[in-house]
Amino acid sequence: MNVLVISPAVAGSRAGNRATALRYRKFLLDAGHDCRIEQAFESCAGSVEWPVDCTIVLHAIRGRYAIAEARRRGIPLVVVLTGTDYYKSQFTQPAEFETALESADVLVCLHDLGYRSVPERFHSKLVVVKQSTAFEEEISPSRPGESDSGLTSLIASSSMPIAVIGHLREEKDPFRAALAAKLLPPESGIQILHAGGAHSSQWATRAREEMSLTPRYHWLGELSRGDTEQLLRQAALMIISSVMEGGANIVSEACALGCPVLASNIDGNMGLLGSDYPGLFEVGDEQALMVQLLRCETDPTYLTRLTTICQGLATDFTPQQEASELLDSVARACLASK
Repeated sequence: MNVLVISPAVAGSRAGNRATALRYRKFLLDAGHDCRIEQAFESCAGSVEWPVDCTIVLHAIRGRYAIAEARRRGIPLVVVLTGTDYYKSQFTQPAEFETALESADVLVCLHDLGYRSVPERFHSKLVVVKQSTAFEEEISPSRPGESDSGLTSLIASSSMPIAVIGHLREEKDPFRAALAAKLLPPESGIQILHAGGAHSSQWATRAREEMSLTPRYHWLGELSRGDTEQLLRQAALMIISSVMEGGANIVSEACALGCPVLASNIDGNMGLLGSDYPGLFEVGDEQALMVQLLRCETDPTYLTRLTTICQGLATDFTPQQEASELLDSVARACLASK
């Protein structure tokens, strides 16, 4: 089949939607299908040389025009729901959100609790496709240690380096770890190493201000794929403090690399780690996060427990598992549209 993947992220972007589109293309090509990634349906749809047999749209709201066009043409349609869809757009643009759900033959959610944010009448369309680690980049990735971020020396200088990996934007609550670090006792060896690009000059200014106020906090900017992997491999643990997530790829990558996680107790995190995962903290609560950090630093048994759980979850995030779930979703969409 010819499968068109619609992603709002441009080629070369490090945005999560682009990484997901690249993985999907790899899975589809490996299964014998042809696949193209576009930002808009009209870029290749309707071509005599390349007729579209199925469309996968990443992001219900930002992809709503592609969704409408695929539906108009009667093309089987898979819609992948993102965190912004779940926790923001369905409230700010309810009519458009419901139209996307109605139009889809299959709805993909990226974690086990996605159904809690989707009206019950659409549950029969829902499938879970958990994200695995990235396969490829459209720009040349550097090897670990090749960037100018000073990452290697920062890791080496800390007795307990803590990774935060996420762009500086509101949904990520990006400075919660920095605020928690301010509450740590002076004798703590924890250093917060934050990798992520700023979505505006205001966010960058805030990051620099946090660094000046909190010597334990280091904003590294956007790292290469190689340096990000190095950080996850060598960090004592990773923090994800988001207020909304559709099922963050960085959680699966941390688990795959054996890095334990401290996570805000939102559905997008609990749907990957488990509702009873012991490393959860109340969203937006730096005091609770500080308590978790201090426990990890002072109680090796607790940190080992988190590590063991995350390593055990790694089997949920393999490329083979994601590929199987994606291909099943495409097959279901094709059957449903007949």
